[in-house]
Amino acid sequence: MTENPSVFIGGEVKLTIKAEYTGEQTTNSITGIYAGRGSVIIQDQAEYFATITNSKNQGRGIFSNGKTIINTAGNIEIDVSNSVQGIGIYGNSGIEIQQVNSMLITLPLTGEVGNTKFTSGTVDVS
Repeated sequence: MTENPSVFIGGEVKLTIKAEYTGEQTTNSITGIYAGRGSVIIQDQAEYFATITNSKNQGRGIFSNGKTIINTAGNIEIDVSNSVQGIGIYGNSGIEIQQVNSMLITLPLTGEVGNTKFTSGTVDVS
């Protein structure tokens, strides 16, 4: 059996994930896209929209133990603002953003919501 530990999202796929952890454990994480031993690659015109909620621990939009590579003409929106510890994108071996039409990552902050925006090569971290 051949094992492919990476996640590839391409073509004109529009992937939407809404996940909420409702358990009582305070050590469980919840993740939108997970590649435990590989990379996450979003390419072509693919789009990814995620709302991840974990009021007990970590909420992660994208998690990979390899690289996370975004090279798409599509849009990326990740909202982890309703998680105790929100992680928008994580790549253990790095994160490469080669191309994206627009990207909005909403993170939790004490007392307010924080946004990180990437649009046509411009980074706005206001």
